[in-house]
Amino acid sequence: MKRLILKSFQSPGDVVMFTAAVRDLHAACPGRFQTDVRSSADDLWLHNPHLTPLDESSPDVLSVDMHYPLIHQSNQRPYHFIHGYHQYLEQQLGLRVPVTQYRGDIHLSEEERNSRPPHAELGIPGRYWVLVAGGKYDFTAKWWAPGRFQQVVDRLAGRVHFVQCGEAGHWHPELEGVTQLVGRTTLRELVRLVYHADGVLSPVTLAMHLAAAVPAKPGKAKHRPCVVVAGGREPPHWEAYPHHQFIHTVGALPCCAEGGCWRSRCQLVGDGDSKDRHNLCQHPVQVSAELRIPRCMAMITPEEVVRRIELYYQGGVLEYLDPARGVVAGASVEGSAADAQDPESARAPKARPADTHNPMTAAPGTAGPPRRRGLVSVAFYHGLGDAANFARLIPLYARRGWRVAVECTPDKRILFRAAGAGITAKARHVHPWPHSPQGPHAGHGRSWEGNKPAWNISLEPLPDIGPREELWQEYCRTEVRVLPLVPAEDTRLVRRWLADLPRPIVLLHTKGNTAQHQKSLPDRLAAALYRHLLDGFEGSLVLLDWDNRVPRLDSWRLRHLSDFEGECSAARLFALMEEADLVVGVDSGPLHACGLARTPSVGIWSAAHDPVRFALPRPNQLNVVLAEAVRPWSRFRRVEWNLVEHPGRAYDPGRLAEYCLRMLGPTRYVPAAQAAADVVLREWIGRWCRPADTSGQEYRDRNHSFDVLFREIGSRFERPTIVETGTIRQEEDWPGAGFFTYLAGMFVSRAGGQLHSVDVDEGHCRFARAWCAVFGPAVRVHQSDSVAFLTGFRDRIDVLYLDSLDTDHPGHAEHALRELQAALPRLHETSLLVFDDTPWREGRFTGKGARAVPWLLQRGWKILYAGYQVVMGRTGRTTA
Repeated sequence: MKRLILKSFQSPGDVVMFTAAVRDLHAACPGRFQTDVRSSADDLWLHNPHLTPLDESSPDVLSVDMHYPLIHQSNQRPYHFIHGYHQYLEQQLGLRVPVTQYRGDIHLSEEERNSRPPHAELGIPGRYWVLVAGGKYDFTAKWWAPGRFQQVVDRLAGRVHFVQCGEAGHWHPELEGVTQLVGRTTLRELVRLVYHADGVLSPVTLAMHLAAAVPAKPGKAKHRPCVVVAGGREPPHWEAYPHHQFIHTVGALPCCAEGGCWRSRCQLVGDGDSKDRHNLCQHPVQVSAELRIPRCMAMITPEEVVRRIELYYQGGVLEYLDPARGVVAGASVEGSAADAQDPESARAPKARPADTHNPMTAAPGTAGPPRRRGLVSVAFYHGLGDAANFARLIPLYARRGWRVAVECTPDKRILFRAAGAGITAKARHVHPWPHSPQGPHAGHGRSWEGNKPAWNISLEPLPDIGPREELWQEYCRTEVRVLPLVPAEDTRLVRRWLADLPRPIVLLHTKGNTAQHQKSLPDRLAAALYRHLLDGFEGSLVLLDWDNRVPRLDSWRLRHLSDFEGECSAARLFALMEEADLVVGVDSGPLHACGLARTPSVGIWSAAHDPVRFALPRPNQLNVVLAEAVRPWSRFRRVEWNLVEHPGRAYDPGRLAEYCLRMLGPTRYVPAAQAAADVVLREWIGRWCRPADTSGQEYRDRNHSFDVLFREIGSRFERPTIVETGTIRQEEDWPGAGFFTYLAGMFVSRAGGQLHSVDVDEGHCRFARAWCAVFGPAVRVHQSDSVAFLTGFRDRIDVLYLDSLDTDHPGHAEHALRELQAALPRLHETSLLVFDDTPWREGRFTGKGARAVPWLLQRGWKILYAGYQVVMGRTGRTTA
C-alpha cells in the first residue's frame, strides 16, 4: 500500500476542490493508498474517512504538492474547477482518477448534524440563507456594491432571513436586517451554518463551494440552493454547479468576450501589492465616492438577484418563512404577510440609496430592520472633537428607528449630515455631552466604564436605546465618512496646498483650544518634536494652528496653515486629513475628527487627559501615554486603544518622533492596516522583553528571538496556527518569562490566525483566559496535559512554542522532546519551532530544549536563532 501526503496551501475554496480529489482517488483505487494532507484549511478535513495520520519524515511516505494547472486553459476547454486537482493527481501518480460527484467532500460528525446552528442564541430562525457580501482584498474584482446586497435583504425582508458571514480582516460591509456574524465564526462554524441553511448568496468564493460540498440536511432540499453574483471574471463552466443560479456576464463585454478576464483588482487597496498596479479591471464603474466595481458586476441588478432567489420558492424547492413564526427575534414584520401572499410586492424598492453605503468601513448591522420610532432634535454646541464622537453615535439611533436632527454651528453641519442626521434651526433639547462620573475600570473587561463618549449612550435628552455595555462595541465599530460630502472645490484647493511638499505629509496639532495648559505640548517640546521628525524622514510637516499659537521652524518642509491660500474650514480640514499620510495631535478636535476619516493618527496624551476616558478606540490610531499617569489601568486597556506607555512623567521628543515615524514606515510584524498595533508590538518586543538583569551569567535576550520569530511568522504564513505549551501565569512578566501567550494573542488578533495555549494547571489557565479575553476567539486556552493535547491535535501546526515544564522540574528536557514528537505529524515544511529557556552553556544546549534541539539537528532542522531561546525550522530564514 502506497502512503501519500498531499499538500495544498491555497485559499479555503480551493481546498474544498482538493477534498474531492482525495475522495475520488480512493474511489478509483480502493485499498491501494493511505493518504494524509497538509493544507491551509484543516477544519475542512475534520471527520474525513479517507485520511490516515502520516509522518512526512518517514522514508516510505511520498509528499506531493498539489496544483491545478488546468485553470490556465479554462477559457478554452470545457472543464470545471473540480477537474483541476484530479487531472494533476492523475499526472503525478500515472493513473486515472475520474470525478465521481460534482462537489467537494465535506464531512460532519453526528454531533454537528444534530446540534443547533452556531450562534443560534442570537435568534437565527429555523430557515435562513448564509450571505457573504464581500471578500478578500487581494481579489477586489469579485466585489459587488454593498448597497445592492442591502436592497436584496430589504426586498426579501419577512420572507427570507439572511445570516451574514465573513472573515475578520477581509472586506465585509455589515448589512442591516440580518443576523450579523461577520468576524464571529470559525471555518468549522461556517461549515455548520451552511449545513443548516436553506441556501447561500455570495460572490465566487468559499461559501459557493461549501453550498455544494456540505451534505444536505435531512428534510431540506436535496441540492442546497445557491445564488452567485459572478460577473465576468471567471468562465461560468469553470465555477458554476448545476443546481446553482450563477449570474454571469461573460460574453456581454469586450473584456470577457472570449471567457473570463481573470483580473485581480478593480478597487485599489493601497497595500503595496503589485495587484494595485497590474492586472486591473479594464472597465471600472465608480458606484460611490469610496468604491468602484467592475462593469460586469455593476450590470447585475438587485432585482435580478432577488428573482433568482425567488425561483427556488416559485419552483417549490423552498418555502418562505412564516412571518408570524419565522422572523428573527427583534425584526420588524410590518408588511410581511402581504409580501408572502403577493411576491411581486416585495420587488418595490425600499427608500435606500443603491450604492452609497461606505464599502471599506460599513457600520455594523442589527438583528432586524429598524422600526420607525420618531424624531429627536438636539442642540449641540460643543467642540470639533465632541461633535465627531457624537456623529459616530448617531447611526446607532438610526438603526433602531430614530431620526436625529441637530442644531449646531454651520461648520459642524457636514459632520452630522455625514452621520445621517438632519439639520434643524431650532432644536427641542440641548445636549450637554457630559463627562463620565466614573474613572476607568482597573480590571479586565468593562472598557466603556469611565469613557466620555460611552457615557452619552442612551443618555438624555437622547432616547434610551439600550445599556452601554451592550452597545459599546457597536459604537466603536461604527464609522462615518465626511469626505464624500466635502465640496470638490475644497478638495482641489487642499491638493494645491500640498502639491509642492515632499511626501509623506504629517499634520501636527500640538495645542488644544479648551484646557490648553492640561492638553497641549509645551512649546519647547513641540519645537524639539519638529526637529526630530524632520531629521528622521524626508517628508513634510503641516502645523494645524488656526490662531498662531505654536512655535515655528525655518524649513521648506514645515508649513503653517497661514502659509496656504484661504481659511482651513472644517470641510477643508477633512480633505486635508484624507490627503495626508499621518495626523499627530493632542486631545483636541483634529485628533478625534480622525475617527471620521481614513488617515492613521497618533494621539499624544498629557498626564491629565488619557484616551480611555476621552476617546473612542480606532484600529489605525496609536495612543502615547505617560506610564506613571495611567499605571492603575493601562495594562487592561492597552490592546483596545493601542497604547504605548512612555516611561516616566515627561515626554522625550526623540521617542515621540520614533513612534510617529514607525506609523509611517513599513510594518515589521503585522499588515500595514494594523500599523498602530505593529508599533505596540515593537515596543513590547524591543523594549519590554529586553533582559532586565545583565549582571549575571544568564542573558535572557527574548527581544531578539521574538523579533526573529514574529518576522518569520509574518513572512511564511497568512493566518498561522500557533500552539504553545505552558501558558502565562504571572502578571506583566515580560523580561522574566516573556509573557508569550499575551504577545502572540496580540499578533494573531491583528494579523489573523489562531493561538492554542495548553497548560495542565487550572489556575494558570484561568489567569491566561482573563488576560487574553481581549483577543476574542483568536486565543483559546486549554487545560490538559500537553503531550496528550498535542497527540490529539488535528490541525496543521505552523508554530510550536514549547515552554511547559519549568527547568527546576526533573525531566523537563525529556518532556519537551515528548511534546515535540507528539506534535511532529502536524508540522510541515515551513513550520517553526521555539524552545524557551534553552541557553548554550559549556558547549551544549541546556534547559528545556537540551534533548530536542540536538534530535532535530540530526534530522536536518536548522537553527534560525539561538540565544536564551532557540528558534528552528526545516528551511532557513526568510527574513534578514
